[in-house]
Amino acid sequence: MSPATFKQTMDSLELTTADVALMMGVTQRSVQHWLAGTSPVPQPCALILQGIYDGLLTIEWVGDKLVLELQIN
Repeated sequence: MSPATFKQTMDSLELTTADVALMMGVTQRSVQHWLAGTSPVPQPCALILQGIYDGLLTIEWVGDKLVLELQIN
């Protein structure tokens, strides 16, 4: 996913860098690097964001899975 597509998808979903960082389990700085194109958007992150955009995943489902993962580890 290109930085422009990533930004457009975030904007369409009304997500901030903080929102995406929390959902993806990364820092806001990482998201900023993806948006700037200084680091590529990791494929799993692109797929999750696209899945939410396409209506295949909900933000709540992603959040629940993240909470579960954090409890296990």
